Amino acid sequence: MPTVDEQIALEIEMVNAGIARYEKDRAKLEERGLASKTKHGRALISSIIEAVASQIKQVQETPTSNRDVARKKLADVDADKAAYLALIAAVDGVAKRYTLLKIARAIGMNIEDQWRLQKWIEADPETAKNVLRLAEEKSGRHHKRRGLVHKMNADGHLTGWSNEERIFVGLRLMDAIIVSTGIFELRLMTTGKNKTTTYVEATPETLNWIRSFNESAMLRRPRYVPCIIEPKPWEDVWGGGYYSDVINRLPMVRAH
Repeated sequence: MPTVDEQIALEIEMVNAGIARYEKDRAKLEERGLASKTKHGRALISSIIEAVASQIKQVQETPTSNRDVARKKLADVDADKAAYLALIAAVDGVAKRYTLLKIARAIGMNIEDQWRLQKWIEADPETAKNVLRLAEEKSGRHHKRRGLVHKMNADGHLTGWSNEERIFVGLRLMDAIIVSTGIFELRLMTTGKNKTTTYVEATPETLNWIRSFNESAMLRRPRYVPCIIEPKPWEDVWGGGYYSDVINRLPMVRAH
């Protein structure tokens, strides 16, 4: 007959299985260039998005030269949406160790798509909303984007931005992220004879935060299995079921 010691050993295995699953899911997303969808990526973005949006509003409201391409392009874009889209591209790009220019272009493309969608909805709301609904049924952010851009191009709805315009916007938003949050820093690296390239990297403080977050989060997600002995009695509404301290204290009634 199973013993309490065997039950505790099972609970330790549950925690280890949860850690393995957490790390596997995280690694899979990062390999696909979707670090923004990891647990730590989502937590990071949600914690700083307001600061970035506030900085973007300052960019939009501060008068500058008539030749300020980035400010002109950002004028009609919602600052909160711009902050979210910029952070997604930045977090994904930094995890893949992309150059500043490559990340800036990705940010610019995200903002360009949002700008075109806004204008499309204003000009032809019925068609735009139907296409958006169909796009939501597709899996994958990039797959959805390709479908929407293809439809807008096919209908001749607004000319897309030039590559230079995307980069101008992306650089301005990357600067807004760095200034308002300090989570990233720029680093010049020698990539050839007399040639340097600028990369965006997470600061040591950010890396420490990510490490601590993941170490804590992976322990909170064990792979639960049934007890092999009679569950531990509940003396209160919390703390029954499993026996060891490695498992989070569970409520008597599961609720959201």
